[in-house]
Amino acid sequence: MIFFNLQHSIIFDTGDEYLAFINLCVYNIYTMNKRIIFYIFSAVILVISISCMNSGDTVIPALNPGSKANPDELTLNCLFPVQVGRNWTYRYRENKFSYHYKRIICDSSYLEKWTVMENNGNPGNTQNYISVKRESQKDSSVINRMEYYLNNNNSSFLWYGFKDENKNEEHSFDGKLLIFPIEINSSWSTDIPFDGSDFYVKIKGINKISTVSDVVNSPAGTFIHCVRADFTAKERLNVTGAGLSDVEGITSYWYAPNIGIVETRLFIRVKSIDKPEIDEKSEITRILESYSIN
Repeated sequence: MIFFNLQHSIIFDTGDEYLAFINLCVYNIYTMNKRIIFYIFSAVILVISISCMNSGDTVIPALNPGSKANPDELTLNCLFPVQVGRNWTYRYRENKFSYHYKRIICDSSYLEKWTVMENNGNPGNTQNYISVKRESQKDSSVINRMEYYLNNNNSSFLWYGFKDENKNEEHSFDGKLLIFPIEINSSWSTDIPFDGSDFYVKIKGINKISTVSDVVNSPAGTFIHCVRADFTAKERLNVTGAGLSDVEGITSYWYAPNIGIVETRLFIRVKSIDKPEIDEKSEITRILESYSIN
């Protein structure tokens, strides 16, 4: 038996009880050390995770490889059919994180409907254009309307401008989305804008065909033989509202044969030199929910 005397000393009746007490102490020390090691390890992982988040490094999405697209599927009419009446509905989500304030400052989600319309005198040599209507999830009220101006020929697919009715703005640029023939790792210089609810940044960069065999899973179905193009850009330039800033971004497009664009992902970080409180990362995704090939 082990008991405390009046002076709080521990008295042992037998040697076995003494050994049992020693074993208990050793076990408790071992268990405590394991917990300390676990907490230290957890703290290290947390610090690493926060450091990675705060780094804001642009990361090209991982590949989801499947079977390779056939040559007949790597044509413009197949990858982005623009016949009048075709339409696509996307789940649009926009998230903005402030590294200065260390919190999310915007997180919104809408339905975005794209419809191919006949050319009604839009500038440039475009056959048709895309009418974009962004709707609230709550009551289907129209939040914004836009027009995307396109130009296509046998050698390229261009997005060269758009009109934002809500902001009453028009923008033009040299957005070479695809260059034909489609070849893996082919790349070209172009300027594709980074556009969100409260920002517009036009920047020169490199567009590259990363794969012709990606698989995209979406609410509208699973799409194979997808062509993915990744536009990457990094530059110091003047940004409206932020002044002179370091800008880094990636925009990825997935094209499914006979369907069109099935997913897009945009990442941009703007770190202002003139205004230190502006250090923000925006991410915008579109994932196809439904489509019509009328």
